[in-house]
Amino acid sequence: MNGRPKKLRRFILLLLAGLGVSWSAVSLAGQEIDLLISPGKLSRSHAQLSGIGNCSQCHTAKKKVDPQKCLACHRDLAERIKAKRGWHRNKSAGCITCHPEHHGEDFKLIDWDMKKFSHDETGFPLSGLHEKISACDACHRSANALPKKQGKTFLLKDTGCAACHSDPHRGQLGKQCARCHTLDVPFKQVVFDHGKSRFPLMGAHKNLGCSLCHPDKRWKGFAFSRCSDCHADPHRPTFGKDCRACHQETSWKTTRFNHELTRFPLRGKHDSVACIRCHPRGQKDRKIAFANCSDCHRRDPHQGKFGKHCQDCHVVDGFKKASFDHSQTRFPLTGKHASLSCQKCHAKKDGEKLSLYRPRSTACADCHADVHLGQFGAVCDRCHTTRGFNRLESKFNHRSDSRFPLQGKHAALDCQQCHRKTRMTFPSGQGEAVLYKPLATGCLNCHGDYHQGQLAGECFQCHGFDSFRPAPGFDHGRVHFSLLLFHEKVGCRQCHPLETRTIDGKVVRTVRYKNIPGACRECHRNFDHSRTAFPLTGVHGDLDCSQCHNSKTPNIRKNESAEKGVTECTVCHRSPHLGQKKNCLECHSGKNWRVEQW
Repeated sequence: MNGRPKKLRRFILLLLAGLGVSWSAVSLAGQEIDLLISPGKLSRSHAQLSGIGNCSQCHTAKKKVDPQKCLACHRDLAERIKAKRGWHRNKSAGCITCHPEHHGEDFKLIDWDMKKFSHDETGFPLSGLHEKISACDACHRSANALPKKQGKTFLLKDTGCAACHSDPHRGQLGKQCARCHTLDVPFKQVVFDHGKSRFPLMGAHKNLGCSLCHPDKRWKGFAFSRCSDCHADPHRPTFGKDCRACHQETSWKTTRFNHELTRFPLRGKHDSVACIRCHPRGQKDRKIAFANCSDCHRRDPHQGKFGKHCQDCHVVDGFKKASFDHSQTRFPLTGKHASLSCQKCHAKKDGEKLSLYRPRSTACADCHADVHLGQFGAVCDRCHTTRGFNRLESKFNHRSDSRFPLQGKHAALDCQQCHRKTRMTFPSGQGEAVLYKPLATGCLNCHGDYHQGQLAGECFQCHGFDSFRPAPGFDHGRVHFSLLLFHEKVGCRQCHPLETRTIDGKVVRTVRYKNIPGACRECHRNFDHSRTAFPLTGVHGDLDCSQCHNSKTPNIRKNESAEKGVTECTVCHRSPHLGQKKNCLECHSGKNWRVEQW
């Protein structure tokens, strides 16, 4: 405090001496003067700093207590704050907030409520099994305290595992305990990742106990580059030290011996055969014959019919997959036959002990049943091929191979629409089959008679194959009543009405085509000729319509541009006068040809 306390102390002592106080009393008073200036006695920890002369050790002008002066003495805390360790790592100012002084010799500078204390603030949160520790002195004990402060502080010199726990590995694995251990489980439950070591545990090694490879808790200094470092060699004589050429880590029974390097490489089905099938136990040195298939496959299903050269027909992928070239026989396999198994054709027949391969018949009927029951004989290949039985694969041509070429709408019909299953007596006997021949080709065998017998089934005279309507073959000019002049535009129903008829005792509705009356008056009964430009009088009244209205007298028909039709006599009657007279009515009348007196 810039020397002021010293001056004040000297002034008080001189004042007491001037008042006649004895020097012994003045000396005793000098000891108590410090209490008059100081706010109180220091704690025992800071007792050496008592006295007015030592105030500047902690105090500075205007700043009261300077934290830097505290850290100048408490160097261990200064180092921890600088390293950002411990409870003080973020508390570099305000020491007197937690450690107030001048409260007497017995005042505790450290007085915490441990129930409210959070260990997370120390930078070492209690997690895992550490959370269950209730006594602070279990970790904060003299053995782990800072030098020269055993039993006087909570500050620890080391927070590593070895500060509290003994090292069972005797330093073999270093100080990084967290590489194998965690705070969540006891030490014995090791989480060491062997995959990060120089010997990752693979296959069957994964399930081994640690002590099998690390006896007496020895963790380093083992040879492990070869299998023989741990495993005895069961092969006598030995196959060398490279066990991995045949074995894998998953199991000793698993083998990957490279049989390709032997005189008998394993191909096809041989590759999946267990070793012991060819190499019995205890006979590893026995020589194995393998030149012929019969050396292993002793039962010959053909009983010597094909000799010992099995490879001429069979392959190592299996007996069912034969390499036999059937195209070199008199029955090459084509179409659907190519995918058939041998047994389909070469099966055991009645009384045969073995499958017969040669000779064999090649007729279709030997394998396939005749679904036509003899309608086409035994020559199947006239219609069918080996590609299949269906219609698309058939080579039958209805135009050239039958009496009924398919034309028009018939060409698109499915076979079953004409050829239906029928039960009858076929060439091969009684049975049920699709009827192909003999098959009637008349229209009425498939189509109903729409005309109810009026036209005697002569469908082709009017109809074609493209459709029933219209009937392109029908010509009204070929019948006894041709449609000319006024009849050309008359509808069919006006002359051919729909009527009810009885045919063979059955009442039906049909259009009448025959027995149609051809006389004009049958249709034109009510026509009044007097309303025309040519009233029928005299002999004209008894004439039939067709005598004037026919193809020979077309001019009788009224022209569209004329007001009246042409009615001159010469249209119907030939003039005997050689053109001398043009007006017949000057001499003749409509009663008869006779000339009236004039």
